[in-house]
Amino acid sequence: MSIELKPGNFNKSRKDKAKILIAQPSWVKTQLARDENRCYKLTLTEENEKFIDSILELGNEKAVDLIVFPEFSIPENNHEKIREWSSHNQIIVVAGSANLERDGKFYNTSTIFFEGNPYTTEKHKLSPLETSNLLGDFGPSSGTKQFYFENTPVGKLSVMICADEFDAAQARCGRQYF
Repeated sequence: MSIELKPGNFNKSRKDKAKILIAQPSWVKTQLARDENRCYKLTLTEENEKFIDSILELGNEKAVDLIVFPEFSIPENNHEKIREWSSHNQIIVVAGSANLERDGKFYNTSTIFFEGNPYTTEKHKLSPLETSNLLGDFGPSSGTKQFYFENTPVGKLSVMICADEFDAAQARCGRQYF
């Protein structure tokens, strides 16, 4: 199986050294719940919101080139705030992962923001053992939009998206998929 990555070009010179800030707000299991489509959705607390704002501020203060919020850090309803913030600086923001809807299906995505522009890349293929994929038409679908970025301040950049959660019983059975 092959994957075709589509290039995105930021038309910026690569810096000799890049400053990267990786930060994830802490959250408790009750903040992450499945919706009616069996897709995980994270609900942020006021403390989480303040943490994200403080990281964006720190990014400006320390003149970082890339901010990465891993995994379920930035729910879709916070994307506009990140997009607006990124329109005022030269900092790339990887806004975690979220299950976003496109054409009536859901995709495990990561949205990358730069200069106010969102670039959404989707997980290529789900593992057969991912819990969200176990009930047929529910949960995320295998994506078709995968990007890597050239000519960014940090050089070439791509984002990989991990599994949401593995079904422990099937994984213990030793089933292998290739």
